[in-house]
Amino acid sequence: MVDAANRRWRDNNGVFSKLTVESKILPKLNEALGCNKNYTQYQSRLKWFKTRYQIFSQLMHFNSGFGWDAATQRFTATDEIWDNYFKSHPNQKHLRTYTFADFEDLKITVGNGTAIGKNSIGLGHDTDARIYGQDESTHGRIDDYVYDEINEVYVPTQLDPSCQAPSPGHNEPSMLEFDPNLEVQMENVVQRKRTRNEYEGNTRPFDQNATRVDLLEKLSHGLDSIGKIATEIRGMYNLMEKREKAISEKEKKNDIWNAIKETPNLDSIGRYKALALIQKMGVKDAFLKMLPEERSEWISFNME
Repeated sequence: MVDAANRRWRDNNGVFSKLTVESKILPKLNEALGCNKNYTQYQSRLKWFKTRYQIFSQLMHFNSGFGWDAATQRFTATDEIWDNYFKSHPNQKHLRTYTFADFEDLKITVGNGTAIGKNSIGLGHDTDARIYGQDESTHGRIDDYVYDEINEVYVPTQLDPSCQAPSPGHNEPSMLEFDPNLEVQMENVVQRKRTRNEYEGNTRPFDQNATRVDLLEKLSHGLDSIGKIATEIRGMYNLMEKREKAISEKEKKNDIWNAIKETPNLDSIGRYKALALIQKMGVKDAFLKMLPEERSEWISFNME
């Protein structure tokens, strides 16, 4: 992949097409390694490369003070920069002491750099790519690369139009020298931009007020729903309380012993005899229907 990158076999979007991989890269790879890898396996390995390079690239986005020492194959930075980085990336402390022999190759294959890879497999001699070498003792700045979000790759800063500075000695002619009406046109553009900003400034409070009204409406609906639920729960509780009370009253009415205790003119011995008499005669239902005075008379009559 390093050799293929240096040969400019990437598409315009910075990736190797399936046709290029299957016709140029995989045949050489399989021949050199004595294997039979296919395009699916290539994609899987490429994904692993990207995941590994993503760890390295976090340094690039975190602080411009990080560098790369090609001689020791380690990332370099001051103690203060490392400490600040580890505060937000506590699981990556190994980046400070580990050596990363594949970083430069990953920078070429995944980051879209162009250099001489140390671990690459040659794909032949027909190349038209410009190959850039780097002295082993020099320190390469990893912030010389920027992330292309559209193509999901890293490209050298000098290839990113947004990062390019004007060429030294290049003097752009002033447009005012050629078009005397440009000053008026520029004023119109500024006026239009101000009008738009004023419009946005005027509408922003309205949007905020509208949002507040919506929130108050939703809050009101929420409170209404909570009130309805509370009312339903209270109604269910009252209904259950009434049912329990009715069951208790019914059980009380069917309790023969309570009926005997409510009967007047009976002492303890008389109550026991009355209970035995009722059970013997099997007149429980009839006894419960009687009034207390009637129960007393019935007991006296049957005990004579």
